[in-house]
Amino acid sequence: MLDSDAGKSINIQIKSIEKKLFESFKKREDELRDKETKIVNQKNLLSENEYKKKILSLKKDVDTYNNEKKNRLNSLNKKKKIATEQLIKNLNPILTKYMQDNLIEIIIRKQDIIVAKNDLEITDKIISLLNMNLNKIELKDD
Repeated sequence: MLDSDAGKSINIQIKSIEKKLFESFKKREDELRDKETKIVNQKNLLSENEYKKKILSLKKDVDTYNNEKKNRLNSLNKKKKIATEQLIKNLNPILTKYMQDNLIEIIIRKQDIIVAKNDLEITDKIISLLNMNLNKIELKDD
C-alpha cells in the first residue's frame, strides 16, 4: 500500500506535518527552558512567595504544553489512521475485481507467506491498478 502513489502522498503529507509539529515543539520547549533559567537565576532576588508563584506558573505552562503536544500528536495519528482506512477502502474493490477477473480464490499478504512461486506475486499489478484509480489522498484538517 505504501508503495502506491496514494500511499506515498500520505507519507509525504505526514512527514511535512510532523516536521512542522516538531519544529513548533522545539521552539516551545526552548521558550520554557529559557523561562525556567530566568526564574532560577532570579531565585536569590525574589521573595520566597514570588519565587513559588513563578515556579507554579512555569509548571502550569509545562502542563499546558504537554497536553497540547499530546493532543496534536493524537490528532496526527488520527489523520494517519483515517488516510490509511481510506486507502484500504479504495484498495478492497480493486483486489476483489482482480480476484474475479483472474479466477483467484485467495490473496495473502506477502509478509505472511513463507515460501511461494514467484509467479504468484501480484503486488506490482495491484499497485499499478491502485495508481490508476487513486493518485492521492488528502489528509483532513481538524
